[in-house]
Parts: sequence; structure tokens; C-alpha cells
Amino acid sequence: MQKIYNNLINNEEIIYPDDKNLFEGTKQQIVVNAYERSSKARKECIEEYGYKCTIYKFDFEKIYG
Repeated sequence: MQKIYNNLINNEEIIYPDDKNLFEGTKQQIVVNAYERSSKARKECIEEYGYKCTIYKFDFEKIYG
């Protein structure tokens, strides 16, 4: 178990001691874009159009307060 832990923290491939030759521990880097919304634009939009979705007619204010 200690060897498996050491391989994990050292980013090495883990090979389990069984007859199936299973392995685990490959590092994968995932990059995503995150967009921050403008609180000023949100406030102005709600003041102009209200809390109701113009497409689905869902009223957020009525449901969530």
C-alpha cells in the first residue's frame, strides 16, 4: 500500500499486483475557460426586464423570492 501511495504522490504509474495487470495514476491536465459575469450588467438587465425569462416565461422572483 505504501508503494501505491508513493507512486501517486510522485505522479508515477501504479500497477496493481494481480493477474489482470490493471494500472492507475496517469496525470491528465484539463484546461477550461471561466467567464465572470458583470454584476453591474446583471443589475441593469434585471431593472430593465425584470426577473422573468422572456423565452420560457419562468419567473425567478416568484419561485425563489
